[in-house]
Amino acid sequence: MGPDPLQYHVLASADEDELRDAGSRMFSPHRLRLGAGEARLGAVDLDELLIGRLRYGSDAVVATDPIHYYSVQLPITGRGGARVLDEAVTMRRGQGLVLNPGDAVAFELDRDLDRIALKIPEAVITRHLAILLGYPVGGPPRFRRSSESPRSPWVSALYLLAREVDPFGTHPVPRPLAGRVVDAFLTSLLLSQTHDWSARLHDAPLSERSAVTSVVDRIEADPQLPWSLATLAAEAGVGGRSLQIAFRRELGVSPMRYLRDVRLRRCYAALRDPAFAGISVSDVAAANGFTHLGRFAQVFREMYGLLPSEVRPSVR
Repeated sequence: MGPDPLQYHVLASADEDELRDAGSRMFSPHRLRLGAGEARLGAVDLDELLIGRLRYGSDAVVATDPIHYYSVQLPITGRGGARVLDEAVTMRRGQGLVLNPGDAVAFELDRDLDRIALKIPEAVITRHLAILLGYPVGGPPRFRRSSESPRSPWVSALYLLAREVDPFGTHPVPRPLAGRVVDAFLTSLLLSQTHDWSARLHDAPLSERSAVTSVVDRIEADPQLPWSLATLAAEAGVGGRSLQIAFRRELGVSPMRYLRDVRLRRCYAALRDPAFAGISVSDVAAANGFTHLGRFAQVFREMYGLLPSEVRPSVR
């Protein structure tokens, strides 16, 4: 899963009242009982959702009233338990929890539990589901609360989201980047975590889903190749329009947008890596499939809020 995400924090305290008040402002009012230890809380507002990192540093009991949003909880280390009505859910590294609006939850958290927590408005999930389905939905979906497995795609997508926003620390995350990583996570959550619209969401023909998987694999393996919509469609054995529709249905973006974002992420990683310090920006761009340096700089800045030269460690 790469480097530990969300390293920074906005509050370090051993005061139970201070921690309860801060957590209530970030998420919702709750009751908190702590043992001895210093807690660390951090959060980043990504416009459409809040992502936080919470570690109490002692055994803790947390109880909420019914929440009015979706809450996604994913441990980085440690274990914890949650109870909603008569359902008990265990949280451990790689195995998380999805709470629905209206859930009231009681947590029992081990002292070494360190977790990522998301707060997602009901309207955001409902709107994204409608986009994936291609038609309006009558109401918000209700998710199964426990993740299907430690290999559930949304688990990896959430770790990726946290790592993407982490370099910005407490500074605002550029809106284009925030929008893209949030969209990717929401798509993954709705496609891989069971809910009451899952059957209708997955009724696309098998050939379409296979085409998306095939093209994603080819892009991830060789993003630097001179792909076009036609060559990607030929790789998958489908028409260009069918591939466009399938990509938007399964991933929420077009095939060429997916390709561009993969290339940009590879460039960003290379430019941040000291091992590539002697390689020019233009050579990094060319090695990842960008042939027009000016256009590359433009889309890079749209995604990361910085010019390519500004992300190098010696510059920032």
